[in-house]
Amino acid sequence: MRRAFASLLTAIAVLAATLAAAANALDPLAQLRPIGLRVSEGDSWHADNDFRLDWERPPVAEQGFAVTAIDYRVRDASGATVVPEIRLPWDATVIEHIHVPPRPAAYTADVRLEGPEGGHGPWESAALRFDDVRPGAARPLAPDGWIAGNAVAVVKIEHPAGPLPVSGIRGYAVSVDRGTENPPCADLSRCKPVETDLSGGIDEDSILLGSLPEGANVVRAVAVSGSG
Repeated sequence: MRRAFASLLTAIAVLAATLAAAANALDPLAQLRPIGLRVSEGDSWHADNDFRLDWERPPVAEQGFAVTAIDYRVRDASGATVVPEIRLPWDATVIEHIHVPPRPAAYTADVRLEGPEGGHGPWESAALRFDDVRPGAARPLAPDGWIAGNAVAVVKIEHPAGPLPVSGIRGYAVSVDRGTENPPCADLSRCKPVETDLSGGIDEDSILLGSLPEGANVVRAVAVSGSG
């Protein structure tokens, strides 16, 4: 008896889900959603709090159910609204210059489309990850004594002191020169992914420099946060 009752409940739940899906398929507003909502520069951590969102127009909008406006808002990790809902009274597939608060954190942007007569489609969400905090200094540790000319130079990097940025440590950027003060990264405030020589996180902290020219070589290193 109990097993039969459980089977009945399961069948009812399946039927309800099927009916809901069918209702959504018949309801143009349920299909009025930003397709593929995404951060245009990628969903990784960003060192700038100015974001852009892109999406594709839903098929129902191409079938005559016109988009008349776009609503968006931004929430923090607790769900509290930090950028109140803003209405853009036009049709588009992009929102530029969404500014999250200056406090580094992972935020959520919600976007919905408005149809004819003020009806709204469902909210869609994308993560806005912002962190402009620089890590502490990472000091390369010189090997003891002189290195033989035919030996491979290995340098270990001392971890940056905490607290670490919320985006964590992507890795380390390293430069080697003969005292010409060549920085590890072209932009002294940020390092591009291609400039990050060790990109395995904070614990990938040893680098092989190969055979160095005879004399004194200067090694410089910086820790690179998850936002660069």
